[in-house]
Amino acid sequence: MKVLIVGGAGYLGGALTDILLKTDHKIRVYDALMYEDDYLKKVPFILGDIRNRTYLKKHLRWANAVVWLAALVGDGACALNPDISKEINQESVKWLADNFDGRIIFPSTCSVYGVHKGILTEDSPVGPLSVYGVTKLTAEGFLKKKNAIIFRIGTLFGLGDRYSRIRLDLVVNTLTARAMTDRKLKIFGGKQYRPLLHVRDAAQAIADNLETKHTGIFNLHSENIKILNLARKVVKSVPGTKINFVDMKVGDMRNYRASSFKAKKAFGFSPKLSVEDGIEEIKQLFEKKRIKDINDPRYTNEGHLTMFNSHKLVDESGKPKIIDGGISIDDRGQVTFVNDFGFKDVKRFYMVSNHAAGFVRAWHAHKKEAKYVLVTAGAVLFGLVPINNWKKPAKRAKVERYVLSSKSPKLLYIPPGYANGYMSLTDDAQLIFYSTSTLTDSEGDDFRYPSRYWDIWKVEER
Repeated sequence: MKVLIVGGAGYLGGALTDILLKTDHKIRVYDALMYEDDYLKKVPFILGDIRNRTYLKKHLRWANAVVWLAALVGDGACALNPDISKEINQESVKWLADNFDGRIIFPSTCSVYGVHKGILTEDSPVGPLSVYGVTKLTAEGFLKKKNAIIFRIGTLFGLGDRYSRIRLDLVVNTLTARAMTDRKLKIFGGKQYRPLLHVRDAAQAIADNLETKHTGIFNLHSENIKILNLARKVVKSVPGTKINFVDMKVGDMRNYRASSFKAKKAFGFSPKLSVEDGIEEIKQLFEKKRIKDINDPRYTNEGHLTMFNSHKLVDESGKPKIIDGGISIDDRGQVTFVNDFGFKDVKRFYMVSNHAAGFVRAWHAHKKEAKYVLVTAGAVLFGLVPINNWKKPAKRAKVERYVLSSKSPKLLYIPPGYANGYMSLTDDAQLIFYSTSTLTDSEGDDFRYPSRYWDIWKVEER
């Protein structure tokens, strides 16, 4: 079977690819690298955003099955921008349902149930309390009439694989990390239940159902555990850790237990990895000095998105484009304008001047940041190159060329994933750059290559 794993470079995707590489399935990973810097696995990889519909549709044609892991995951991450969360978690799944007729495996979440005192089955009433839960529940509805299996997964824990980003915003991983760092845990309440599941057990359930005929909704978890009992398991594994229980003035709304009996009966779902296994995996990361600062935002979905704004994409095509402007002249003077442009995602701007014709500034690239460029004086030759390998880009890559002039106002959109360079065609050329990243974020997402790496700067005489 040909399996396209959309969003496959992340936490759950890393575990899934390891499993599928040991099978006869042919797999490809499609991912925007929202949380990762590079894709290191020896798996065919496509760098792409799910909001780039034309590009994604091209790759869907290859697949018999799609595992749809692409999402903004977690209450905090989704709360950063509800509109973008809806676009990624919800509307993209509607598009998938309308444009793909093969097998679909869709991980959802037990968060769709909301608050319940009893054991949750697939028939229990739903009532999500967060943007994350609402978008996932809505997405489930788009797949009801498809050849799709939907997994409502408990809180994951443990390590996915050796390559993917470590997540410390999951309760088992979080408590273990705190114990290893501080030797103390602060537990609010502690009587709240969580349904838990090791990330590799979740991945195994996905792999096992690629070729089955099961459809509909299935809960997946390994055990329901009170937070206080989870903390005691961590203390047992990390001796010397003290627990400080703090009374909660307001009850923790996230308090629920799940049943996975339906999955066990239908396809023999039987998790192999325990909470203790997950605790030991995180513990070993500290013992091997792989984690140095547990407060680094990169270890949490919300923190990472806040740092890099990597969930934002100004133009869904993912391609460079020209936005036409114009000049209006009357007896009072001149108005230069560009109408089809807004500042919604722009975080800063800066101006650049080149004093003489022939000056070159090149090459400069970002994985996350997009830019708009306007020439306000003179004329400039721009080159844009899609980056296929950030450490050593292909020198024979096609360079797209654009001439921008103040006499014919146009905005050039430079999407993430492209290197840009430019040369002044006139003296005293001036440009304004509008950027979607703050200066701090941009400095952490900065790639430079020699000016002659793609040598397009020889202007022919005509």
